[in-house]
Amino acid sequence: MSNITTNNEKQANSQSSVIIFDTTLRDGEQSPGAAMTKEEKIRIAKQLEKLGVNVIEAGFAAASPGDFQAISEIASIVKNSTVCSLARASENDVRKAGEAIKHAASGRIHTFIATSKIHMENKLRMTEDQVVERAVQAVKWALEYTDDVEFSAEDAVRSEIDFLVRIFDAVIQAGAKTINVPDTVGYSIPFSWGERMRTLIEQVPNSDKVVWSTHCHNDLGMAVANSLAAVRCGARQVECTINGLGERAGNASLEEVVMALRTRKDFFNLDTSIDTTQIVPTSKLVSTITGYPVQPNKAIVGANAFAHESGIHQDGVLKHRETYEIMRAEDVGWGTNKLTLGKLSGRNAFRSRLRELGIDLGSEDALNTAFARFKDLADKKSEIFDEDIQALVSDEFVRDTAEHYKLVYMQVTSQMGERPHAIVTLSEDGVEQRAESDGGGPVDAAFKAIESIINSNSELLLYSVNNITSGTDAQGEVTVRLSKEGRIVNGQGADTDIVIASVIAYLNGLNKLYYKAEKLNPQV
Repeated sequence: MSNITTNNEKQANSQSSVIIFDTTLRDGEQSPGAAMTKEEKIRIAKQLEKLGVNVIEAGFAAASPGDFQAISEIASIVKNSTVCSLARASENDVRKAGEAIKHAASGRIHTFIATSKIHMENKLRMTEDQVVERAVQAVKWALEYTDDVEFSAEDAVRSEIDFLVRIFDAVIQAGAKTINVPDTVGYSIPFSWGERMRTLIEQVPNSDKVVWSTHCHNDLGMAVANSLAAVRCGARQVECTINGLGERAGNASLEEVVMALRTRKDFFNLDTSIDTTQIVPTSKLVSTITGYPVQPNKAIVGANAFAHESGIHQDGVLKHRETYEIMRAEDVGWGTNKLTLGKLSGRNAFRSRLRELGIDLGSEDALNTAFARFKDLADKKSEIFDEDIQALVSDEFVRDTAEHYKLVYMQVTSQMGERPHAIVTLSEDGVEQRAESDGGGPVDAAFKAIESIINSNSELLLYSVNNITSGTDAQGEVTVRLSKEGRIVNGQGADTDIVIASVIAYLNGLNKLYYKAEKLNPQV
């Protein structure tokens, strides 16, 4: 049993700090098509540690062997953040979670059960007494592995307040150290959510012995506002994700919560442990890996967050920044992303920068391959940025992981007045096939040529193009979202040639559909 005193426990003893619990790797991964490989999860976990996140919910150990392994490896690697696994209130789930975090310097088990009548009657088919008994037993099982046990009442927003008081009292007596009150369906509004948190803290016995937490979804666009209302009324842990990623409309956005607490310290008078200069790099990494682009007008991390179009605004900012800016762009990581490497740089400089970015390619062969691609990129681009390196490495994982379908050759012609035409040669398990097709545009022609070979019968739900950095020589980052038989995947690709990037992304999505991985959704 772990008895390590963590930074989180120290924070829990102080009413002047808010614990940041990041669930990008668990709840964020439940976004349609956002499933990550083990290597991708490890890269994000390292960056979250660098960001200063207190608790990293690394996954749901019972969901799949892959999730279990990812949590276990993250637990072995991460030293400065608590590593957490989600578990339903069942013995198998809790013990899987306990085994997954057993090598963590600081490990947590986060167990949950639904407490609203609609869930208990229709999903669980359990009485209130049975739900309380199961919750208490789950906490006791978890305590066999760690002293750091968190309990969540799923759908607390629609649960009877008296029943919440009862079950929270019971799990606190059983040994839970953190009590999470989640707005699972994004139903609440800030005033009522804050009052619910205040009422629970006032009415639950021994409420001062635990950390009170909030976990808000964004279905009505108020996840951040609800989270801050809960903090205002006594919550000292906020569960959130990078870029607000998450199931349905997403979760509370970490960057917005953190910067609201920092910028309006006059109102909240609370601190966090977050190194805010790492916010933008973390946002870009998560966006690149998950294939979820950040909209330009997104607060804090959107491309327009610190841009000024109005002449009046521009004049004011030039004269005195604070006339129209309440935060400094550099404080959240903008403008610090240029890489001082070029086509004359050597392997050691490249290796050193990868290490600074928290990227471990695992072998010399992988490093050599990535370095060769870096040199190719340096010949095409006048300036190389950290985002280019992140995209290059992500694209390398895309190309090298489970390539049932592989691009061998492509030629695309497009001219005014003529229909674009594409010739594509693919390798399927080492067997090459060639096809050609016309299309409404060069990308459409290339996709149709691929489909004439593969016949995937998948539906293209999304095709998105974003420039990774500024300039006409920037790499294009393409995301496609494919659907087949109820399964949704995201495919990604990056290249200075947008058609090549599109084909890489499309094949990446098709490969994911081919290598179907069963995964248990913790909400089921």
